[in-house]
Amino acid sequence: SSSSSSSSSSSPDIVVMDANEDWGIIPAENLVAAYASSASTRLFARVRDATSARTMLEALETGVDGVVLCTSDPKEVRAIDAILREHFASRDDGRVDLVAATVTDVKRVGAGDRCAVDACVNFAQGEGMLVGSFASGLFLVHAENVECGYVNVRPFRVNAGPTASYCAAPDDKTAYLSELKAGSEILCCDSHGRTRVANVARVKIERRSLVLIEARVKTTGARLAVLLQNAETVRLIRATDDRQPVSVAQLTIGDDVLVAVNDVARHTGVAVDERAWDER
Repeated sequence: SSSSSSSSSSSPDIVVMDANEDWGIIPAENLVAAYASSASTRLFARVRDATSARTMLEALETGVDGVVLCTSDPKEVRAIDAILREHFASRDDGRVDLVAATVTDVKRVGAGDRCAVDACVNFAQGEGMLVGSFASGLFLVHAENVECGYVNVRPFRVNAGPTASYCAAPDDKTAYLSELKAGSEILCCDSHGRTRVANVARVKIERRSLVLIEARVKTTGARLAVLLQNAETVRLIRATDDRQPVSVAQLTIGDDVLVAVNDVARHTGVAVDERAWDER
């Protein structure tokens, strides 16, 4: 069912569709498509819980313009608040500040349990995940979507390093790679610092040879480190005008790469204000 109203001649009409438990996804997508080109009408969905709200907000990717939540459960209100914040933030590209760090050492360190993170989306060229040994500074690790002649590309994958490494998560948080699993949310980032949220499809943990890369931030001198699989398909991104990916197998001392610096302590992934802390 639907209804419409207009508060003034300059305000858009609001059409509310009742997305109850008998409502299918295809009818919702049909309505989203029908109103997509309308500048004078906004489409809202009446839902009973946060899960239904997310489905409506993601219908045909663009989703409805808003939701009307009908519930007496405060947990659903809080859940839908988080979903709405994430959804409408993702419509406006999030952004992190990327800076240059100069590589000071590249050395093999033996084998370890490394995580290949497969996302529910394909990464674009120049895009990947922010990963590092220290939460205070994460390296932009490029997705495995670059042709190399050795293996087929995996446009959905970031070979992210050992399980103990940090990765950037939504809402200015970090997560250990060991915590990621199917359905987890990760923060994707491109070479210009534009970010988006994606879900994890799976995480593959396998014993692989690793390489340690150490670098110093050019502006502050802060020391950062990241461990990655020692393979031609694993790449960082150069901090040059063209921002091209560079394989860890070709990385040399003196190269500048892109990193995101966040000089705060972390507790369970959340930034906290601590005066005495160190990572090394």
